[in-house]
Amino acid sequence: MILILSQRLREVSTETLMEWLDFLGGKHKRINGLNILEFDLVKDQKTLKLKDFQIPLNDVNVIYFRRYMSFEKLFNFKTLNLDNRSNSNLLNHISSELKTNYTYFLSLFPKAAKISSLKSEKDLNKLVILKEAEKVGFSIPDFLVTANKNSLKQFITKHGKCIVKPMSECCTYIVDKTIYKMLTELITVDTLPSIPEKFFPSFFQNCIEKKYEIRVFFVDNTCYSMAIFSQSNTKTTTDFRNYDYVKPNRIVPYKLPSLEAEKIITFINKMNFKIGSIDLIKSVANEYIFLEVNLNGQYGMLSHACNYHLDKKIAHYLMNQQTES
Repeated sequence: MILILSQRLREVSTETLMEWLDFLGGKHKRINGLNILEFDLVKDQKTLKLKDFQIPLNDVNVIYFRRYMSFEKLFNFKTLNLDNRSNSNLLNHISSELKTNYTYFLSLFPKAAKISSLKSEKDLNKLVILKEAEKVGFSIPDFLVTANKNSLKQFITKHGKCIVKPMSECCTYIVDKTIYKMLTELITVDTLPSIPEKFFPSFFQNCIEKKYEIRVFFVDNTCYSMAIFSQSNTKTTTDFRNYDYVKPNRIVPYKLPSLEAEKIITFINKMNFKIGSIDLIKSVANEYIFLEVNLNGQYGMLSHACNYHLDKKIAHYLMNQQTES
């Protein structure tokens, strides 16, 4: 049986994948993140029971980590009337408790093949990934992690301009019913006066002029690529996720040169990544530049726009893993 760990809302890819598994005859069950808290965990565990179904542990031979559990909506701390420090301490404690619960839950399937697993995602350090990509032959941007304005000024002087982005994963925040999302932002000499002398350690990269972006989805050691012409729109030049719904970016299927495709296969095998996405850019100097990896991001746009039918390919891959595990 294939056990799919996902989330309840905004997850069309999981639903389409399940439809393909049904069509192909693949036995599967889906657990949304917070459902894990509904299981009783006992000493001699044989079965996991939910109100709608139960899962014999020995039946699960593949676990696909499509999405991860989110803790932030579990508790309404405002109702507890605590100060900010107490809220923070309580949140950290609850997160630690839930992580222990979750880790034990996963340990109940020691023989199951774990695809895009929690460990590899949470340990997905962008800086380490960049250096590992460089080792297999990719060009990567120059980068700086600093909390010092003078160091940033020297970096900008060296490169002319740079970008700032999170070292970890991007988050979305809702404050007073307004949604705030993290995007990559441009930093120039003109930006420096608004930056304090000391700030939280931040991740900067030199800004590389690009012809277009390339999103590569990989599964079963095969690459499926798409070019995104984000440079043609000033709104999406720095970060194409700053979508322009009036004038969307042109996106087309893209065939990577064999050398670049070989680098990706070498890289994902070295890192033991099975399913996921890689972001590249092609610079105006015609170099392919490696940016980052996402093991469980959305791939529907690439699949539909390029007719790759990735959900079907993932379904086949997961079913094949059942016979190999």
